[in-house]
Amino acid sequence: MEPILRSDSKTGFLQEAAPANSTTLQVKSQQNRHGTTGNPSTYQVDMSSSPRSVFNPDDLSVLESQGTAQRFDGTVRVRKWVIQSTHPSQLLPQDDEDNVWCTLPLSLHSLETYEYLGFSPTKAAMLWDSWSNLKPQLKILHDRSDAGVVPEHSFLGHAMQHIRVRAGRHDPGGLRDDWFGTMRRWGVKEDLIERIMDTQFKQVRLTGTAGSRVLETFQDAFNLLFVVRMVSEQRGKQRRAGSGDGQVEGNMAAS
Repeated sequence: MEPILRSDSKTGFLQEAAPANSTTLQVKSQQNRHGTTGNPSTYQVDMSSSPRSVFNPDDLSVLESQGTAQRFDGTVRVRKWVIQSTHPSQLLPQDDEDNVWCTLPLSLHSLETYEYLGFSPTKAAMLWDSWSNLKPQLKILHDRSDAGVVPEHSFLGHAMQHIRVRAGRHDPGGLRDDWFGTMRRWGVKEDLIERIMDTQFKQVRLTGTAGSRVLETFQDAFNLLFVVRMVSEQRGKQRRAGSGDGQVEGNMAAS
């Protein structure tokens, strides 16, 4: 299955997933998600299996040699514009905002990914330990079923179930409810709590609950890793093929 891309100026958040062996992800920028206009990107990504690496090894090596990626123990710091570019010839800074660094996990199923999703280091370590020690017959290694459902005992499902169980006992949804304290007790990291509680988006937040906002963010972040991986694989293939025409052959359609 070859990925189908529709170009977009910003890579952001999952909006929609169609049921299929290869899942269609429609992605919008964070600004669009909160009410501004813009054209979404649609990505055809194989989520029926779970790749170990977020980045193509050849692609990552080249990015490191160019000084646009820095590998650490379990994570990689990469320029923001790198993960938004499909073709090697497009790896040029677009503006100052796009030239900032972001940190992503190296491996899709890892302790670092649980932290990246939005758990505190302590809670991420507990979840990683419990998922790693699931009985082999219970552990599900793919992250989507054919119906687009996140299996409970998959890597992502394990994290989501942690929140669902606790939200089932108490899930703030009102203006006067203790959103901050509840999310901290769930093990959500402060950075994510602050983003969810941003007063600029109060009206959007109050259309859901603390649990729904946390789960939505987890899925957005996790599915973005699949998009990053797909884009990195495309660059790796094109480098190996020696392509230099600036086009993703047969895989890019104008939105």
